[in-house]
Parts: sequence; C-alpha cells; structure tokens
Amino acid sequence: MPAPSSSSGSPLLSVRDVSVRFGGIVALDGVTFDVFPGQVAGLIGPNGAGKTTLFNCLSRLYTPNGGDILFEGKSILGRPRYNIPQIGIGRTFQNVALFDRMSVLDNVKVGCHSRSSTSFFDIDCSRGRSLRRRSPYIQSRWLQPWSRMWLMFIW
Repeated sequence: MPAPSSSSGSPLLSVRDVSVRFGGIVALDGVTFDVFPGQVAGLIGPNGAGKTTLFNCLSRLYTPNGGDILFEGKSILGRPRYNIPQIGIGRTFQNVALFDRMSVLDNVKVGCHSRSSTSFFDIDCSRGRSLRRRSPYIQSRWLQPWSRMWLMFIW
C-alpha cells in the first residue's frame, strides 16, 4: 500500500505545532504530523522523549500549551475529555492488570462504557441490574464473535 499523502484527501488526524511544558521542562516543542485514513502510523523514541505526553494530549488528558489537534478536520481541544471516545479516539494505558480478577472479555466490556447509554447514576449499586441488562447487548453488538474467540484464546 503506498504511503498516503496530501493528495490522498484530508488527514484523519492532524497535530499542528503542539507544545507542552511542565514548569520549565519542555515535553513537546512544535510537534506536527498528519495521519491519513488507511495509514498505519507509529510513534517511537527513547524514554523521556514525550510519547506518552503526546498520547495524553490526543486523548485530552492534557491540554497543550500551544498548537492544535484536529480529528476529521475539527479541533478536539474544545471538547471535554469524556467526549473523546465518542468521536472515535481511544487509548489504552500501560497498566495491563487493571482488573486482574476479571476475564479478558469482561475487561474489554469495561472499555465499552463509552458506547453504552448507562450512566453511573443509572446503576442499581446493590444489584448491578443495569449492568447485567446491558452486558448481552454490549457483547452481541460491540464484540464480534471472532473477537470473543480471539480474546478467550489469549487469556
């Protein structure tokens, strides 16, 4: 597959002159790049290079001191953090054992919360009724059968 270019259409993700400073420490300084639809991109660098800081900006955990981040041509910096998964940007954290007593499938279901209409206040805490009612929907709608088989295989 040839590398997409500006002639391939509009970028899916545009990072424009993003800078992040923590006091006197410069974590990112003028980072600029595009990712086009269908393109696979990687971010590599030594410890302390700013990779996690950039991902924290993309997921809106951090707000850059300068620059802009566009997704499908629109800035994400004005969006609240909780809205970022709803537009199609997701991330994982480096902690691989967040729920070590749960199955892999159940851990993935936890990540489906942004696709659910259930809020924290909808849950019957004494019985978890809303969660049990939503679980079959999440499993059938958002987790394809082949995904479930693969997840069970790696567990």
